[in-house]
Order: sequence, then structure tokens, then C-alpha cells
Amino acid sequence: MNRFKPLFLIGMGTLGAPLAALPARAEDELRLSPAIQLSVTFGDGFRFGLGLDLRATYIVNRDGCENLDAGGAGFFGQAIWYIGQGARLALGVHGGKVFDNQSTSWDLDLGWTYTLLSGLQSRHGFEAGLILAGYPLEAFANVNVSFPENAKVVTEGQLGLGGRTPAFFGDGGISCAVGRPLRNNGEVCRGPVALALPSDPRRTPRRSTESRLLGLSRLEDARMEAASVPAFLALARDLRAAAAPPSLRRRALIAARDEVHHAALCSTLASRLLGARADALIPPTPPASTATSPRNARSPYEVTRLALESWRDGCLGEGAAVVRAQAERDASRDPETRATLARIIHDETQHAELGWDVLAWGLATGGRPTRDAFAADLEQVSATAQDRITERSLPRARALLDHATRPTHT
Repeated sequence: MNRFKPLFLIGMGTLGAPLAALPARAEDELRLSPAIQLSVTFGDGFRFGLGLDLRATYIVNRDGCENLDAGGAGFFGQAIWYIGQGARLALGVHGGKVFDNQSTSWDLDLGWTYTLLSGLQSRHGFEAGLILAGYPLEAFANVNVSFPENAKVVTEGQLGLGGRTPAFFGDGGISCAVGRPLRNNGEVCRGPVALALPSDPRRTPRRSTESRLLGLSRLEDARMEAASVPAFLALARDLRAAAAPPSLRRRALIAARDEVHHAALCSTLASRLLGARADALIPPTPPASTATSPRNARSPYEVTRLALESWRDGCLGEGAAVVRAQAERDASRDPETRATLARIIHDETQHAELGWDVLAWGLATGGRPTRDAFAADLEQVSATAQDRITERSLPRARALLDHATRPTHT
């Protein structure tokens, strides 16, 4: 039966090569999601299979976060080696979306199949299937109707389990960036984690897989919130060096204090879900760039940097964080989680407004270089916008730019 192994390997390569050749930038629109699957096929005898499933999904309805009411459709390819009995290839289309809890998803597929069994018996057919996924695990079932040469139609069923990463439409509740991101030399940083394991694990109640996944999601939230503390401290420092209004600097410091509370609240939620104390620690504030020295702080370059960062990280980024938190609050039935998210929604709304006010100050202060840079960035965002929070922000951003370009601001 070893002669079927080359067919299995050739099939995997045939399916994977065209999709792997997609350009890297396509990750913003297309997600490649491979899985290893174990299955049992019945109806025309029992066959146990080991397979590779690869799906290319065009993701829509992300609202600034990958897994916020996300769904999509695309193509799939599958190669199954029936251990000791043959192999099967499948190609087709698929589509689905995440459930309201954002930790599980469903996906339907329909495709063509080619089966080659021992004795060189080959047949074409088609299949229809359903996958229920709770990242990174999944269960699936499908029905396959095939047409052997000179034989009656064969109908088979298939059940199986698999592991997939990344998920179809979002990594099982793993969050996108929360709060203002901390950048150091162009890299987005997260807060480190202090983990205290229970002294006697045997006395610690076991957590379900869903609870642990949600706990990891909350811990990732906590890390991003903790990293936002030095991000706002750096913003306050740079605004002071650029002689921005004291009210903007004061609000940046208040935002840093808010993020301390957010990190603590998310760490508490994560610890409860994980069954072990996990705290996100606040990283150090990055040093000021040479452009922020007293001699250069009021330069158009520095004002432009502050304006564009506030546009991307504040107006858009924290605006998306508000939408995401609102959706999670509405879907949650846990009082502690709802209270935490209500606090975050209130504060992040204020932080987004701070971003808009810093942008308005930058457009009024930075002159034509800042306005031209923002206009170019706004055009790029408009051309690539795929979520509702960005689309809702565009009219306000254009109004700010139009106001800044009036003769009184030149």
C-alpha cells in the first residue's frame, strides 16, 4: 500500500503551492488556514484517514479586529491518505462565520473529489461538509457521493477531528491591539507577564479548553493595556516638548493612569479563567527620539509624527477598541467581565477623542507639511478601508483637513 503515499504527498504539494505563492500583503484580505485531520469514512466499508486541509478565506466584516462578527468565503483543498487502502483529493469552495461568542465558528464547503483505492479503483464525485471549530480544535462531518466506472453510485459519510492554525476568521477570541500601542524602534511591544503557579495544582479546579483560551485572550488584552501606559507617557512627554496645549498633555497623563487600571482588571479576569495568577507588567517608557530634542521638537517633522500617530493609533485604533469592547460586553453573561468592559469602553472613548484633538492641533500647528502628509495617509486609508469604524471616521477626518486648509490656517 506504500504506492499511495506518493499520491498523498503530491496532492498536498499540488494544493499548497498555488496558495503559498500569494503575496505577503494578501494577508490583509486572504487568510491561509491549514489543518491536520484524522477521520473515519463509512458507507462503502470503513477507512481511517490522515489528511491535510488547506483553506484560503477572504475575510469580511472585521470592524478593525479580526474576529469581531467576522465571516468569509474562499477555496479549499484537501488530501487524505486512507491508511493502507488508498487516497482522496478534494477541491472546492467554502464559507462561514464566527458565532456570537467569537470563540467558535462554523464553515460549510462543497467540492469535487477524486478517490483512488487499492486495486486501482478510481472514482470522481462531490462532497458537502460542515466544520465546527473552537480554536485550535475542530470537528467535521461530510457526505461524499461518487461515481465509480461501470458501477452503481456510492454514498459515504465521514466524521473526524482536527487541529487548525490560524483559525478561519479569527484566532478563537485572541484579541487585536487594545489601547494605544507601544512602539520601540518601529516594533509594537507588549507588556511582560508575571505568572504565579498554584502551590498545589491538585487542589486547583480544572479549567475547560474554552476557559483557558478565553483566559489567554484576556491576558493578551492585559499585556496590550499595560504597554499603553508608557505609550501615553511618551505622548505626554513629546507633546510637552512640542509646546502643545497643557490640556492635551494632561489628558495623555490621565489616559496613562486609565491604562494602569485596565491592565489590572484584565489581569484579574485572565487569572480567574486560567486558574493561576497572571499579571501583565508595565514596560519602560521608550527614550525620546532625536527629533524630540528641544531644538527639533517644534519642527514640522515632529508635529507631523504626533498627528499621524494619533490618527492611526487614537482615532482609528482606539475607536476600533471601543467597538470591539462593546460587542464583547453585549455577548458576555459574566457580571465581572461586563463591568470591566464598561469601564474600558468609557475610558477608550475618551482616549479616542484625545487622538482627534491631537490630530486637530497637529494640522493647525504643523503647517502644509503636516497637512500634506495627513492627506496622503487619509487617501491610503480611504482606499483600503474594510471595516465600519474606519469608514465612519473618514468624514470627520476630511472635515478636519478641510478646516485646517482654510486660508486662516496657512
